[in-house]
Amino acid sequence: MSTGRYIGVGVLVLLGFWVEKGLGEGWEWSSRLDLSYVRDSNVFESISEPMSDHTGRFLFQLSGGGRPIKPVVLSFRYSGGLQGYGRYSMENRMVNDVKSSCEIPFWSRASLGVEFQGRDKTFFQIDRGYRFWQGSSFVRWTFPSGLRAELFYAFSLLDYVEGVNFDYDYRGGGVLLEMALMPRVTWEFQFVLGESRYERTAFGYEKTDDYTYQWIDRGRVQEDDLQEVSTTLEVYQWALVQFGYSYQWNLSNSYGYSYNQPQLNVLVAKTLPWGLAVRFYWVLQMKDYTDSLTPLLQIRPDTENEENSFTLVDLSKDLMQNLSLRFRLGWYKNESPFRDRYYKKNLISMGFTQRF
Repeated sequence: MSTGRYIGVGVLVLLGFWVEKGLGEGWEWSSRLDLSYVRDSNVFESISEPMSDHTGRFLFQLSGGGRPIKPVVLSFRYSGGLQGYGRYSMENRMVNDVKSSCEIPFWSRASLGVEFQGRDKTFFQIDRGYRFWQGSSFVRWTFPSGLRAELFYAFSLLDYVEGVNFDYDYRGGGVLLEMALMPRVTWEFQFVLGESRYERTAFGYEKTDDYTYQWIDRGRVQEDDLQEVSTTLEVYQWALVQFGYSYQWNLSNSYGYSYNQPQLNVLVAKTLPWGLAVRFYWVLQMKDYTDSLTPLLQIRPDTENEENSFTLVDLSKDLMQNLSLRFRLGWYKNESPFRDRYYKKNLISMGFTQRF
């Protein structure tokens, strides 16, 4: 990361604190500091030869919101951290996340808004990582029945450090519906249509005779059309429980990139006596490529922005009012940079969280 980007991140954090002090009653702020020790069973996310190492993580989060000028509602969130490995220092990295939004009511039951978010992942010793930026606009309505509806449109850019071959921009929009079916039971539905436009050429893979195939340059850039339908049911009785299902269709004009992808997810969170809390999160992703899985095809430069199927168990204990001890186990099965090739890894972490 360049010096200018380091300074930019620092300015954002300092600006957050300045706003907190300067605007006073118009804002509500919270922040937290996480320190963790992690054991990683597959540092390089290898399919066949996993190598383990221990790592330390430092994470800072700042979030807030308020109405400095009524009726405008503003929000801001920053999350940034460092991760360093014991033996494989080439994996040392920094991650910065920023998200902000502005919402303006224009009727008693409707509002307009815009959101912006950015993510930067940078490695200190090697040229890896990526930058992601997204801007979106939305219109929200709340009906007397309790139904909340939202229409949205988003534009985003993904820029890999390694080069431009896997970079793309995305444009898409959709609708989000949310409704309380009964006390403590909420249902959500979302439908999205979008298009990704890559900076690489689209190719076909065609048979030329009985035994030979060859790549055919289609003479235009790769474009992927995306459709996604998702639904979530949230129940809060003895615990917070969420059940989710989504189905994604990706249709590409380049060979090997079209797929169907159903996904199931379950979240259970429960507060226990003696200051204990437990969280269980399970995701199963079943990706099915439309074209033949031969030949071997690289679909991204690395695995840095990929989480597919995983199981996560998180246990925390309050030591003091704003200080807690956290223990986490995670099992992951993620797609590698090559299509339909998956690696496995386990993460065990223990650390402290200080809230301010």
